[in-house]
Amino acid sequence: MANGIYVAASGAIAKLRQLDIVANNLANASTPGFKSDAVTFREVLGDTTLNANAQDRSFVQIDRSSAYMKTGAMRATGNALDLGIQGEGFLKVQTDKGVRLLRDGRLRMDTNGGLLTFTGDKVLGREGKPVIIPTTSTPVIDGQGQIWSSGENVGALTIVTVEDTTTLRKDRDGLYIADEAAIVPAEDYEMLQGFTEESNANAIEMMVELVEVQRNFEAMQKAISAYRDMDASVVRIAR
Repeated sequence: MANGIYVAASGAIAKLRQLDIVANNLANASTPGFKSDAVTFREVLGDTTLNANAQDRSFVQIDRSSAYMKTGAMRATGNALDLGIQGEGFLKVQTDKGVRLLRDGRLRMDTNGGLLTFTGDKVLGREGKPVIIPTTSTPVIDGQGQIWSSGENVGALTIVTVEDTTTLRKDRDGLYIADEAAIVPAEDYEMLQGFTEESNANAIEMMVELVEVQRNFEAMQKAISAYRDMDASVVRIAR
């Protein structure tokens, strides 16, 4: 079999994985707080311990995929419990699987004034405790996440970040998993009450990228077919 077929196959596999990621970005182009994923590739040299001629071949693999953390556009909603984070930072929330980070600020309150995410997870505030807001008046949340009710400070949101956002792992419903030791207080941010952050995945850009990746994948498929035909020709000549 022509050695090049393995190289082409590695490229096809990598492009197929990239195709899945771009398609997911496109599907979430209207999901509030969504961060698009980007992939990086790396070159893998042939294993000379198995084949002495492998040093002239290199393969491609996806090195990793990570979320592109650029802030999305802010959309005014007028809802006092909608919060957009301008700049760096995440809400810190408590889930049934532990602490998670969240950019999607579509919040709500339970009957006791507990502040919840749109999926029902508890939003954490001072000293890592759930935020409780009096239900007697509409809360006012300032740019630093301080919460006011009837002119009194009743709590504060915990806005955090991590030094290297590429280490974040996506969880369900827009949540992110981070090592607890890597979580630090955010500094460069502003909370916008009555706004939600839109997805940073641009639908048009994602469609263009999707077409490009599809074409690259098809090119890899044609290369594989060409190498297969070469093998078949060699076999016929040998006979």
